[in-house]
Amino acid sequence: VASYDFEGDAQDVSGNGNDGVLTSGPDCKVEGKNGDSCSFSGALDYVRVPHDVSFDFGAGQDFTIGGWFKLVDDDTIQFLVVKVDDTTHGSTGELGAFGYDMLYRGDSNNVQIRVRDSADIKTATIGTNVGDGQWHHILATFDSGGIIQPYLDGIPSSGSTTMVTGSLANPGPVILGIRADISTADEGDHDMDDFAIWNRVLTPDEVKALVSS
Repeated sequence: VASYDFEGDAQDVSGNGNDGVLTSGPDCKVEGKNGDSCSFSGALDYVRVPHDVSFDFGAGQDFTIGGWFKLVDDDTIQFLVVKVDDTTHGSTGELGAFGYDMLYRGDSNNVQIRVRDSADIKTATIGTNVGDGQWHHILATFDSGGIIQPYLDGIPSSGSTTMVTGSLANPGPVILGIRADISTADEGDHDMDDFAIWNRVLTPDEVKALVSS
């Protein structure tokens, strides 16, 4: 669906044309895991990828999101990826916010991957504290008929959960680096590299290959 290597910009290198817009000055020319990366300073800087139907996953649709992240434990909540209706909601933590997001909770030292449909919200977790200033590969597969399976550095996490059954489709953009309502309350300082969204569930071997490549 989309892939971002952040070599100085937020162009979609998958060939699908889902280019991101650097907003309020994220620095995408800092040293990353592979070449350059995007660094978010906690000053309302983010990447906005305009809405496209390819990011809307309805009931029965599988998908995967993931990439490399460098996080620092500063006791804040740091939103990494959000896809909700940004005109009324900041994240899936708000009632009515259909969609999906990924965040690092420095206050509880874990990563949460969440989905919300019209009936329910589900949260998968990575319990390892990744706020150590090192690069970590964080990924989650969403099996529409099964579970949300998080991975840390290519290894499946024990914090999986069942998937919601309804649609996650919404008209909001994909936001990288901050809440969808652009709030400093949950931003923080972090770096991102080689982030992608797939419209299928990656296999464990494919996830390992992403980490080793």
